[in-house]
Amino acid sequence: MSPSSGPGIHRLLIGRFGRATVNRVDTTIAPHCHGEINLVFNLGDTTASFTVWNRHAAVIAGAGILVGPWVLHAKNPSLEASSDLLSLVLDSRWIEDNRRGTFELARWHNRIGIVPVTGGLSESLRALHEMIVSPNASPTHLACDLVLKIAATAIEDIAQSHGNGEMHGNALDNRLAKALEAFNATAPADINIEKMASEVGLSRSRFYQLFKNGVGVSPLVYIDWLRLRQATDVLTYTTTPIARISDQLGFSASSHFSRFFSQHLGISPASFRKHAFVIDYPGAGAHSALRPRGVTSQLVPRPGQPCLTPPGSFRLR
Repeated sequence: MSPSSGPGIHRLLIGRFGRATVNRVDTTIAPHCHGEINLVFNLGDTTASFTVWNRHAAVIAGAGILVGPWVLHAKNPSLEASSDLLSLVLDSRWIEDNRRGTFELARWHNRIGIVPVTGGLSESLRALHEMIVSPNASPTHLACDLVLKIAATAIEDIAQSHGNGEMHGNALDNRLAKALEAFNATAPADINIEKMASEVGLSRSRFYQLFKNGVGVSPLVYIDWLRLRQATDVLTYTTTPIARISDQLGFSASSHFSRFFSQHLGISPASFRKHAFVIDYPGAGAHSALRPRGVTSQLVPRPGQPCLTPPGSFRLR
């Protein structure tokens, strides 16, 4: 694999699987959590530095790391020569749908694992990397097939080398399940944690404790995740001005939103919108053609996301 694709921002591949991006090893990303599985592969010849649960994790060249849902992690700066990291942020439901009987999301909750890159996995990573960074490449639905192959191979390799681990927790407390439904059905800027706690019969402190034990993160971290998911969807599928997105997500100024977005994704909102390439459009068939960003017809929000407006007129409110 090429150690570096050179300077500049590359296209971001977005589909029902989630998103696939190429970042530089010297990119810094603030501590964050999310509900998706994150696979990051070091394609260069330098070591990439991460912090996971406040502990240092080094990913050497020719290896990757799987970060399970709700694992606190950050990408640390690097002083070494720059090279590429291929990052896959994968929707867990998509993996479950495509790996029936071989993938149990509960086993990956709050887990991490190191992935060796060999043989077929190396070839798939090289092909996906080329689709993202090459100006002459024409990404198609085949990218989705590559993402699935990479995810399946990485998950199986970790399961074989580390075991599937312990199941985490039991079924959610009914009160917490009700609160989560309310969270997911409410625009992030309108979520009132104290009110939701009261509506499910809990004090604020007990609600925070139950939420942290059940989900793995605090309500505020969960809201930040909702904000990022909403922001990336609106930036990808609409032409809503960034200032309006910022306002509707509850930021006091668009500069605050841009800083929040950049710290968590390593790219500005404007650059994200400019470089987004949609593959396997939401709600479309498995072999839908590549569609340009900004197309809003028949948009179907991701499963579990609030449908803020009817399909075809997607906007924040």
